Amino acid sequence: MSPSEIARALGRSLSRVSHTLGALRLAEVVRYDSDRKMRARYRLKHPREIRQVISALSTFVDSASSSK
Repeated sequence: MSPSEIARALGRSLSRVSHTLGALRLAEVVRYDSDRKMRARYRLKHPREIRQVISALSTFVDSASSSK
């Protein structure tokens, strides 16, 4: 997805999304590519592992929320 597509999908500013994508690139979470028209495209570097982390975090948040 392009940064603009991500910003629209999340309802966030392009500036915020670009900053976050830069941090995720440094952490090697996302991969940056450009197409023939030199448009930036981002994708998860390790999709299966990232989905597992998100699932574990979701479980943690749900359990923490229910214990209040």
